[in-house]
Amino acid sequence: MKRPLLAYLRRYRGISKDSVHNDLLGFIHYRNNDQNRTMERNAQALNLIDIGEREKAIALFDRSIANDPDSEFTYRLRASAHQQAGNLSKAIADLNEAIQLLGFNPEAYALRSLCLHERSVCLHEIGDLEDAIKDANVAIQQDPEFGIAYNTRGLILNELGDWHAAMQDFSDAVYLDPNLAVAYNNRGFLYLLQRHFARAIRNLDEAIALQPDLAIAYLSRGIEHAKRGNRNAADSDIQAALALDPELEGVLRSDDTFIQFRR
Repeated sequence: MKRPLLAYLRRYRGISKDSVHNDLLGFIHYRNNDQNRTMERNAQALNLIDIGEREKAIALFDRSIANDPDSEFTYRLRASAHQQAGNLSKAIADLNEAIQLLGFNPEAYALRSLCLHERSVCLHEIGDLEDAIKDANVAIQQDPEFGIAYNTRGLILNELGDWHAAMQDFSDAVYLDPNLAVAYNNRGFLYLLQRHFARAIRNLDEAIALQPDLAIAYLSRGIEHAKRGNRNAADSDIQAALALDPELEGVLRSDDTFIQFRR
C-alpha cells in the first residue's frame, strides 16, 4: 500500500523524501534531539510544579508544545498543571488535544473526568457530571486496573448521591492501588458522612500515613475528632490542614458538610 501512496504524493503533490528533507538521517537526528529537549524541558516543568511554581511550569510546557505540537504527553502534563492551578477549561482543552492525538488514553480520560467534575462543583451545575461519568467509564474500559479512574468515578457518583456505588469505587481504587492516598481519604470521608467513625478514622489515618502532606485528609480527620468530642485532636488536625493548604479555610466556612461537623 505504501508504494502507490508514495507514487501519488510524488506525481500529484511534489512530495517525496528528497523534497521533504534531503538528509533523512539528519532529519532523524534533529527529530531525536528535539524530542530530548522536550523531555528535558518537561522534567524542569515537573520540578517547578513540585515547588508550587505552576505558572512557570505551564510556560515551559507551552514552549514544548510549540516545538513539538504532536506531543500527547506534554498536553497531558500541561493539563494537569492547569487543573492544579484551577484553570479547568484550559485543562479540558489540553486533554481534548491529547485524546485527539491518542485515542487509547486512560490517563487523559480519567483526568478530563476529574476536571469536568471539579468544574461542575465550582459552577454548582450538574451538566458536566454526565460527561464526567462517561470519561471515567472509558478510562476504566481501556484500563480495568487503573485505580485513579475508579477513585474519580467515585467522586462523581458521590456528587450524584449514589453513596453505595461511590463507596464501591473507592474500595476498588484502594484494592487496585494500595498506595493511592486520596482514595483512602475519600472512602474515609464517606464513612464519616455515614457516621461510621471507626472506619473513617482508619481510612484517614492510612491516607495521612501514605501522603503526609494531604491537607484534606487532616481536615476530614479533624472533623471526625470534633464530632466525637476530641477537641484537642480536632484543632491539631484542622491547624495542620490549614498550614498545608490555607485555601481550605474557605472550605470550612462555606461547605455545609464541613460546617455541620464543626458544630
